[in-house]
Amino acid sequence: MGISYFRKYRGQAPGLRNSHLWIIIVLFVFLSISHFTQLLSQIPFLSEISLPTVLEISRHSLERFFYLLLILYAGWTLGIVGGAVVLLSSAVAMLLRSFLISPNFRDALLESISGLVIGALAITLIATYRQNKRQREKLRKTVKDMKLARQNYEELFTNASDAIWVHDLEGNITLVNKACEKLSGYPVSELPGKNVLEFLTPETLSIARQVKDKLLRGETMEQRYEQRLIKKDGSMANLKLFTIWLVI
Repeated sequence: MGISYFRKYRGQAPGLRNSHLWIIIVLFVFLSISHFTQLLSQIPFLSEISLPTVLEISRHSLERFFYLLLILYAGWTLGIVGGAVVLLSSAVAMLLRSFLISPNFRDALLESISGLVIGALAITLIATYRQNKRQREKLRKTVKDMKLARQNYEELFTNASDAIWVHDLEGNITLVNKACEKLSGYPVSELPGKNVLEFLTPETLSIARQVKDKLLRGETMEQRYEQRLIKKDGSMANLKLFTIWLVI
């Protein structure tokens, strides 16, 4: 599970090819041998592996500090599950020495518990940081997709062969596409701000009001309906319209 988490967020190969896993295993084994060097004194080679002896100190506090660093390293590279496994393994090693070997039981226990608490908090912070990072990346992707969708919609709207315009409840035109220019005779730049009443005769205005009343009642216009439009030059254009109601 720890390796799967690492692969998900770091894109590395799982299993035995994970270099971080092997580094953590080697370091953990080395620290554990040093931490229990008294129990391994009968084995010549292993009895020489002792950080306190090399550094000429009498206590094993430094090893507890390195256990903490190893927990942090595992939490960052292997994820929260890998960090938790190393945390539990380190807890077993440190607490066993505190109870079975350490001559200063109280100090050793306090140091061990403090290191484990700090390690647990650090892993939680790492997990929170990565979760926030994933959410930010997801948000950025969503915004990017929305921008792309809007761009595609605007291109489709602008270049559609059918004339499309948008107007508010009062009939004021707010948005048009290029095809409206050929249909109405007005340049695209002049149409926004005009009212649809300017393009309708009394007869066609009655039809438009009927359509509006149906839409306000929640009914849908499932089929196109015929309508006539007054063009800029005063001529009439016969249309088949399809109207939809948008709530923004």
